[in-house]
Amino acid sequence: MIRLGVAAISIIAILNGCGTNEKNDSPLALTASDTQVVSAALAGTGALDITAECVVLDLHKDGKVTLVFRLTQALWDSAHRTIAFNDPFAGTLTLTSGATVKVGGKAIGHWNGAEPPATVRWIVPPHSSCPAELFEVHTLVIE
Repeated sequence: MIRLGVAAISIIAILNGCGTNEKNDSPLALTASDTQVVSAALAGTGALDITAECVVLDLHKDGKVTLVFRLTQALWDSAHRTIAFNDPFAGTLTLTSGATVKVGGKAIGHWNGAEPPATVRWIVPPHSSCPAELFEVHTLVIE
């Protein structure tokens, strides 16, 4: 039931222009990937950096990764500049910039800032200024 609610709100937000970087302040890159699939790859543990254009996992010595969310799992709250993330194991988590998080999911490739990988069903592609390495978030733990 929660997934349907987040999906409905997210779809309405996108239809109203709320899911695009051009029409509001949402930094979320969103895909239409199936939320029934949970991949076990680990992006790593690092500091969450929510900028005006991107959601980035700063892995310190290992660089920065652009976090990409599945439409039915993430909702941007522009008033508080937070992300409500629906984790399949922990329920709804509130993500804030500066939090230390451990991210699981799958790597979806690199891009040059012009064309995101065509193998992904994009709802909102990442902003061209985001780090080139893209990782789709399936699970998340706030440390």
